[in-house]
Amino acid sequence: METNRAIPNIRVPLTTSVEKILNAVGRAFDEKGDVLEIKGLPLRVYCFRHPDHAEEILKHQPVGITKHPGVMPRVKHVMGNGGYILEGGAQWKQRRAQVQPAFKSEWLAHYSGQIPGLTDKLFELWDGPAGSNEEIDIAPGLRALITRVNFQIFFSKDLADDAAGLDNPELLAIEHQTHDINLDFVRALPLWVPSPRNSRFKRNDRLLRKCMLDLVAERRMNLSDNKDLLTVLLEASDQESGQAWTDNDIVDEIFSVYFGASVV
Repeated sequence: METNRAIPNIRVPLTTSVEKILNAVGRAFDEKGDVLEIKGLPLRVYCFRHPDHAEEILKHQPVGITKHPGVMPRVKHVMGNGGYILEGGAQWKQRRAQVQPAFKSEWLAHYSGQIPGLTDKLFELWDGPAGSNEEIDIAPGLRALITRVNFQIFFSKDLADDAAGLDNPELLAIEHQTHDINLDFVRALPLWVPSPRNSRFKRNDRLLRKCMLDLVAERRMNLSDNKDLLTVLLEASDQESGQAWTDNDIVDEIFSVYFGASVV
């Protein structure tokens, strides 16, 4: 007979960084099991490690459209009017319909065909340390790889040349901006408070948006039929007015896809 069991928990100070919380959760999983509650934060947070739990949660329909109000001020600051901020409804469906052509099966096959070659370059960087049994922190390399893949899918742009590889300064700058924004989406301090972290969050958002706006402007000057998200969004228009999306509309939607999968 099953009985209700208390969920194991860990307590963290309110000012703890997201990185330190994630490290604490990783250690607690090994000690306390696959389900944890984090206490000490201004919202209730539960963490799940087992793939079956994650699958069950993601299949729950309300999860797909429900966004926690605690993260939305920062999300809206970054994503503007992108589809991620919408909780279902006709407008959400319209935004999804505009993006959907970039993810049809033929284009997905094109995207996935590029990934093995990009991944092999990362493995080559790890071959040396691995051959001498050195410990490797794989997180920075994987983040750089994901950033590189995203820019290939969104803009048909390779951020790493053969000379610099994953140490390319432009790639590293964009990866750091992306990573910092991701870490600071969940933050108790209101965004209007002039704190160093809030200033960094806004600066990273500004720099990353400028980077993507420059890529949109460059493509408008040199139109192509590349199989990427930007090609699709340049054809997007408001279904009521018929007006084409502005560059900021396009970047709002790109940010919704770029960050949407990682926002709590």
